[in-house]
Amino acid sequence: MDSQTKRINYELLMGWTAIVAVLAVAYFGELLKEQRTIGYVLIFIAVAGIPAIVCWLLYYKNPYMVRLRYIIVAGYFCMYLFAMFTGSTFIVFTYIFPLLSLIILYHEPRLVLIAGGASLVLNAASIIYRISIGEVTLVNSKDAEIQIALMLLCFAGCYFAVKLFDSIYKKNEDNIQALNKKNQQIQQMTMQTITTIANTIDAKDEYTKGHSKRVSTYSVCIARALGMSEDEIRNIEYIALLHDLGKIGVPDVVLNKPSKLTDSEYELMKSHTIIGGDILKDSGIFHEINVGAMYHHERYDGKGYPKGLKGDEIPLIARIIGIADAYDAMTSTRVYRKRLKNEEVINEIAKCRGKQFDPAITDVFLDLLRNNVIEQISPDEEESVVEDDISLFSHHILRKVVDEQNRLIAKERELDYLTAVYNRKVGERKIIKSLNEKYGCLMMVDIDNMREINKDNGILFGDHCLTTVAAIISNIVPNAIVARFGGDEFVCLYEGIRTVSQAEQLARDIIESVNSKEELQEQKNKVSVSIGMALSVLEGQEYNHLLSCVDKALYHTKKNKGKSFHLYQSMSRTEVKATCKMDIAHVMGFVRMIDNKEEETIEYPELSHIKPFVREMVERREHTLGFAMFLIISDDNIPISIEERDFFMEQLEKVIVTMSRQIESSMRYSSTQQLIAFVDIKRDEMELIAKQILGEFYRKYAKGNISLEYALAVYEN
Repeated sequence: MDSQTKRINYELLMGWTAIVAVLAVAYFGELLKEQRTIGYVLIFIAVAGIPAIVCWLLYYKNPYMVRLRYIIVAGYFCMYLFAMFTGSTFIVFTYIFPLLSLIILYHEPRLVLIAGGASLVLNAASIIYRISIGEVTLVNSKDAEIQIALMLLCFAGCYFAVKLFDSIYKKNEDNIQALNKKNQQIQQMTMQTITTIANTIDAKDEYTKGHSKRVSTYSVCIARALGMSEDEIRNIEYIALLHDLGKIGVPDVVLNKPSKLTDSEYELMKSHTIIGGDILKDSGIFHEINVGAMYHHERYDGKGYPKGLKGDEIPLIARIIGIADAYDAMTSTRVYRKRLKNEEVINEIAKCRGKQFDPAITDVFLDLLRNNVIEQISPDEEESVVEDDISLFSHHILRKVVDEQNRLIAKERELDYLTAVYNRKVGERKIIKSLNEKYGCLMMVDIDNMREINKDNGILFGDHCLTTVAAIISNIVPNAIVARFGGDEFVCLYEGIRTVSQAEQLARDIIESVNSKEELQEQKNKVSVSIGMALSVLEGQEYNHLLSCVDKALYHTKKNKGKSFHLYQSMSRTEVKATCKMDIAHVMGFVRMIDNKEEETIEYPELSHIKPFVREMVERREHTLGFAMFLIISDDNIPISIEERDFFMEQLEKVIVTMSRQIESSMRYSSTQQLIAFVDIKRDEMELIAKQILGEFYRKYAKGNISLEYALAVYEN
């Protein structure tokens, strides 16, 4: 409404100024023709110009003044009054008609009444004056009568025209307001739809819950601080919400991988920018809607992706979203690290000024951070609902329904279809997150003889065993994180467990609960479980190391006939060597069974993965078969990462391949063990080759916290 008042005042003034200018030119022409005197023209300019100047000054002081239109009409009447007392009836109407036309355009009935009433009074006064001086008599009164009649007809017609126009205008105004309200509702629905899409994308990874909304909020703050218009700010808000749309095309296994991505996986992850840009480029909903998705990973120094744009080549919107995206990543807990402290965030952003981020935008953003204008938004923060706006409320409810459906779908995707505990991928992610924040007991529960249970009692009973054991593990501690890792294995984390006695009591409770289930014990093969455990307070909070410890503890339990539990505690170097010798002894027992055709009664199901390898060696040997078991360990029980472990295992394999022709074959026995087979070789020759491998490995790949141990065995029939 204020903008409309400003427009009316401006156009009335422009119309008045145009009329004055035209009349002034006409009077100066008459002056040159000596039809007017210089005094008359100067008085006209004063009478017409001074009110106009006053009105223009009032307009510049306050263009939104509603009563200014009445002042303009009053000023115009000064010029009209001058013309009426100095000219003919014809000249008077050349003044009044333009003003009435302007008034009609702005549908002001009251102005028409005021102008009409004033005109009639002035014209009546003029006629009375002319009668008093004898200029108008009964004989020549026709001109005065026409003047009054025309004045009445003119203003009456204008009044009814203005009333009609005003009625139409108001109806149009109501329609426009209704249309604007509909447009606002459409914008709100669009916003809700875009937000729902963003939430669906974020739901692919629980660590990014609310990420798109937060990035959008931060981007709006930056845009406002940069002095951008409201339309531009709203545009950025929508574009930022969709900046990660391309992640819909990235496989979950890559998106949620807890460890470092391989080169090919990283290239796949980077492709989300191109995917998002391609999806949005032809939508045409908002201007440049695709630039946020396409370019938010470009760097100011040109080292970003996908195009390697540099400096101002990167669209401004993408530069804003890029720094907002990085800020949210730093202030959120991710699978690979905890959130950074505020001081660390500010220092990191400042360090990347001119490298990753636009210097000007960085300076503005740092000011916002230091002045606490931007604060981290909680992922669970809810938007308020305007209860008295039915449309907005219904949109909110609709969004709630869609979000709840997305949550249920995401939850179903997280769970194992049979046991209703987490699947391995999701379980690992949640365990890693929990271990970053607190201590606990990591446990692996294995159902003994699952193959025989299925064979003797049927698959349906086997499934019942799995669901029952999963429920027991979950119910021992209600808030435990439980995941199905394999066909008959579950891994769980019990938070807050810090002592050996607490861990052992948990294991006893699980075993006793399984043993007390009558439906599990009435069958031919009674159901039992074996458990391996490790405490993070003793072994550290690095997930992969803890999982390795748990696996070793379970292996120890299974070797002792199962149906029990074992808590892993770091072994000394002597114990590591003894374990290596024990493993190769089991291999030799396995070889003997295969050689004697006793495969159906194998007591080492955990060694089944080496059966093809052993069978081939047994069939190829003539007299003797030798084995060497190499084990990579960390000195002083310092955990090594998965990447380091895989690297050193690969290097060990390379050394083995290049060392001796007497090595018949080799294979990975476990994640840290390599098994080598020799055919028809003496033990002292095996010892020599093993030492050569050891020396060559240390010479090429020695590292302070890595050692190599080995054990030998010879089989003769």
